[in-house]
Amino acid sequence: MKFGSKIRRLAVAAVAGAIALGASFAVAQAPTFFRIGTGGTAGTYYPIGGLIANAISGAGEKGVPGLVATAVSS
Repeated sequence: MKFGSKIRRLAVAAVAGAIALGASFAVAQAPTFFRIGTGGTAGTYYPIGGLIANAISGAGEKGVPGLVATAVSS
């Protein structure tokens, strides 16, 4: 085996390792906050706003990834 081909194989292995290592780091996204304006807390629209907020920001497959929705009385 020639010296040049050993260097070439070593360089390819080093680049492949660097790419694999770089791909293993996940970048966390900051959550996006979304406020749903509703009526007063004793009214009809506040609980409905809470249900909508829970539906769109639910954990797992239920909601939008990275979205935190809350109902706010206005």
